[in-house]
Amino acid sequence: MASQVLTNVKTYLGEYDITGFSNMVNLDYAAAALKDTRMGHTTERNKGGVKSVAFRIGGFADPATAGMEAIANGKIGTANLPLTTSAPGGAVGDVAHFFMALKNQMSTFGQHGALMPFAGTAVGGGESIDKLVRGKVFVASSTAKTSTSTSGIIQLGAVSATQRVYAALHVIDTVAGTLPTLDVTVKSAALVGFGSPTTRLTFTQATGKTSQMLSAAGAITDAFWRVDFTIGGSGGPSFPFIVVVGIV
Repeated sequence: MASQVLTNVKTYLGEYDITGFSNMVNLDYAAAALKDTRMGHTTERNKGGVKSVAFRIGGFADPATAGMEAIANGKIGTANLPLTTSAPGGAVGDVAHFFMALKNQMSTFGQHGALMPFAGTAVGGGESIDKLVRGKVFVASSTAKTSTSTSGIIQLGAVSATQRVYAALHVIDTVAGTLPTLDVTVKSAALVGFGSPTTRLTFTQATGKTSQMLSAAGAITDAFWRVDFTIGGSGGPSFPFIVVVGIV
């Protein structure tokens, strides 16, 4: 069994790629242990209760306008904030975890003569979407997209009647061009050849930095999935963005 060495964990908070500020990330996913010990039991028993998710990040603060301290300060108290992290590095096909977060804590300042540290926490904060989703990266942010195209096809599997398909979009950094537009959809098909695909999710058209997380209910028997994107505008429109999709 191969172990993974963490060297480039990608993290996206809303419309920001905060990877470069961090040197520590931690994702906690838990269920409350509810005591269910009764007469006749000789050992304490528990049942799983409400689930919780918490994400912690640490690194070095940058006081610049687009630095980590400014980003975190501006997001404190913000709920329904898509947060995506990919331990392998955020390449196409890599595993990614994502959820709707509440950015609830930040701390900074430190010792004289040392680099100024930064630490922050985000917890589950989605009013309509409250799941931690384990999925795959379909479109990576490593290269800005300048023309209409599609992702590769990934076999995520079917969505049962008790499950949903989820997707998160992060449009990050500088969007270039004159009146640039980005339309992103998530589609599924029964066969790997992707004949007669069905649109399952449609993101709000992006014209600049933004983020959004969507979901759709099963049952969906299609096992193959793809992300399509259409780029419009003039003057060399360019969008740096990442799309992740998962089923829970």
